[in-house]
Formats: sequence, structure tokens, C-alpha cells
Amino acid sequence: MKTYYAVTYCKEAPDKNFQGENKSITGANATQEPVQEVEGQGVPVLQRIIKPKEFAYIQNPELHYYVRWEGPPNASVENKPIDYLVAIPPQVEKKPTPVGLHLHCWGGNLNEGFGWWYSHKKLATTYLISSNQTPYDWWTGYHELYYLGEQSEEKWKQGVVRPYTITRMLSFLDWAAKRYELDMKRVFTAGSSMGGSGAVMFAIRCPDRIAWSVSWVGVHDPGNTPQFTGSYQNVYGKKEWLIKYEDGTPVFEYFNDAAYLWRYPTKEIGYISWSNGKNDEGIGWPQAVEFYRAMQETRRPYLFTWGLGGHGQRAAMPADGGERVMPLDIRADQSLPAFTNCSLDDDPGTASKLKTPKEVTIDKETKTDYYDGDSSGQINLYLWWDTEDVVDIPDRWEMTVSLTPRAPDEECTVDITPRRLQQFRTQAGQKLTWTNIAETKKVQSGEVIADRWGLVTIQKVAVTKKGNRIVISN
Repeated sequence: MKTYYAVTYCKEAPDKNFQGENKSITGANATQEPVQEVEGQGVPVLQRIIKPKEFAYIQNPELHYYVRWEGPPNASVENKPIDYLVAIPPQVEKKPTPVGLHLHCWGGNLNEGFGWWYSHKKLATTYLISSNQTPYDWWTGYHELYYLGEQSEEKWKQGVVRPYTITRMLSFLDWAAKRYELDMKRVFTAGSSMGGSGAVMFAIRCPDRIAWSVSWVGVHDPGNTPQFTGSYQNVYGKKEWLIKYEDGTPVFEYFNDAAYLWRYPTKEIGYISWSNGKNDEGIGWPQAVEFYRAMQETRRPYLFTWGLGGHGQRAAMPADGGERVMPLDIRADQSLPAFTNCSLDDDPGTASKLKTPKEVTIDKETKTDYYDGDSSGQINLYLWWDTEDVVDIPDRWEMTVSLTPRAPDEECTVDITPRRLQQFRTQAGQKLTWTNIAETKKVQSGEVIADRWGLVTIQKVAVTKKGNRIVISN
């Protein structure tokens, strides 16, 4: 179909009196030749370019604002206008460039509320993509009938929840990747609160697209969060209705992060750093511990920090990277290690209430801890690996792992499971050999048998600040 297009505008006078639409058609605002239309999502339309002195604490970026009129599968209805931002850093190391999907919190927008403008390896060298959350589905998806009338159990049971928000964000990313030469193997998600919830849910459900994720105080079990289950019910339907996700799973079960990991124990995911506050009464602590246990027991790569910072508890980066910069070159097409049972780990507890609340002091401030385990702590904070010398070939896997300079001890022990393997393959019951080499000397060796999922875990590996080369072969 061939169509002509024209752009008109409405204008207000200085006294705010509406002057109406200027309907003049000239060669300047109309196509002179017809445009051949094709079906598709449509191209995002650039609205404006802004060059502020500072944005998200980064100096001299360039901000490109777009709008795209979304339709299925990016939205449940046709012609839904949604805004997007592509923030260009003041310096770019090389093309293609890593990019972060930054997801804002409740009450935030595409300009704020997602924590930091996170960077890959060096500060302010990574592209930022953000959008407005419409509707408030915690960056997941919503019922296909959401915009088509009032909720009712009878009507909504005839439909399903679909991942419209996840789909539209990845769709915009695909378009932006070509326009801005973005590195699709170095995509990460980031967010705080509602955005932190979405950052993790993106990462574990779309692991082929997301290399790593950082999340502050997010929800991991929408059906069991003290203050926000009602918000999820607004877009999923009430819990007791048992509305299904599009794959047939009850939607509150599908978006339960711990349940998802247990349902797909062999599914490879990227590296996840997240935090929760033990005293965050809005988000809830028990669901955070359930997610930690699932990550630990299914042996996924992660870093978990917690404390009595409430809803302000922040996540940390590995390798002493602080909060804003990911110092490791984590890619979606490279193997990485899952660390479990490190001797330097703290104890998050069992999520059971203490019989008697205890007073604890953090940063000279006395607070009440209602749960067992350590009031503040970390899992895997002091462990990192060299992403530049990974060997992942059909008959051998090698990696150098180390303790960070800030680790409290010179040496630790930890269990190591190779994950996100590219070529090295193992089967359930297979016997393999392993060695641990430090400063050219073999310090440990042994045999290991792949578990029922085909995963290989070598236990109580000695790791030092000087680094250890781990080799597994069949």
C-alpha cells in the first residue's frame, strides 16, 4: 500500500490561549512521493535531542528521546504511544558498545529512579536505554484484556498474561542496536525497587539476551510481598483466580523467581548482583531468602548483599567494583562460574522470625533485627574471575579465579560450578578430573561426577588473592 504523509501541529499563544491546528500542507511538511507501507512494529520517532551538562550524575551526555506507537506483541492494543530514551555517554571506548536497560522504580520515569547510570568496565562509557512503565506491571507483562474493560474473574479466565513489557523493551533494543551500533552480547539490566524486580525477571527469563543484571531491593515473589501484591494483581488478576501465563503456568508462579529457577535448573542465566533489606517491610525479606536459596541450590552465578538499610539497601559489583561500574567483561556468549558455599560468606538466615527481636548496631545507629542469621552481610562479594583467559572447548574448561584485594582473608574455600558453557559438555553421571594450580604448582586435584542435571561442581576449592587456575577435563 502506498500512502502520502503530512505533519501538522497545534500551537499555544504566550498567554496559553489555544490557537488550533495549523493544517497548511507544503513541500516542507509533506511527502512529495508516496511511501510504500509494510507491516511491522513501526520505527521509533525521534522527538528531541538534549545535551545537558549532567544526567544521572554523568557529565555532558547526549539524550535522544523517542516515541513509538506500540501494538501486539509489544502491547495488548494497537497504537499505544510509549516514550523511550537513548542516553549516549560522553566517551565510547569502541564500537559496538555495551548497553544497559535501566528500569525505573515506582513513581520514577525514563529520566530517573533506576539507581545509577551503570557502566561496563569504565565509568560513563556505556549506553543507557530507559522507558516509562506503562502500565505498572513491574516490567513484566499484563493480561491481554487489561485495556479492554473492567477486571472480572469470568472474563479474565478466558485470556492470559503475556510479556508485553519485556517484549517491547527488547524490541526497542533490537532497533537501537542497529541505529547506535550496540553490543548485543554485552546487554545488562539494572533497576531499583520496581525496576530491580524487573531487572532480575528479565535476566533469568531472557538469559540469551542479558549478560548480567544489577538489582536494588526488588520483588522476587509477586504473590508474597507485603505491600505490592495488590499492584501485581491489578495487571495479572487476583491470586485466587489462578490466571495463566501464556505458557499455561499460573502467572504468580511463573513470575516467582525461585520457583522459576527450580522449574528450569539447567537453564543458563547471566550473572546477577542483587540486594535486599532485612527490615524492608514493603518488599519483604522471606521472599528474598527464598530466591537466594534457589540461586545457591541450583548453582547459578550471583552476588547477594543485605543489611538493615530498608528500602535503600544497595547492591554491589564484583571484583571490588563498587556500585556503579561492572569491572568484569561479562558476555552472554562466554562461560562463567557459579560460586557456592564460600568460607567467607555471611549467613542470611532461614527467613524465620526471631522469637525475641534483637537490637543491632550498624554505622553507629541502633536498629531492630526481626530475623535470624546475620543482620548484614554478603554472599560471594570477595570472589571474581578473569574473563580474558577462559578456555571452553569440547574436552576441557579452564578459568582463573581469585579473591579480591579487599577480602578479609588471604585464602578461602568455595564450591565452583561452570555455567553458561559454550562448547564443554557433560552428562549426568559422567566422571571428570580437575586440578587447582597456584603459581605454577598443583595444590589440589581429584575426580568429580556430574550430577543429575549434568552439572559439574568441584567442592572446597582453595582460592587465594594471587589467583588459582582451575582446570576440568573429561
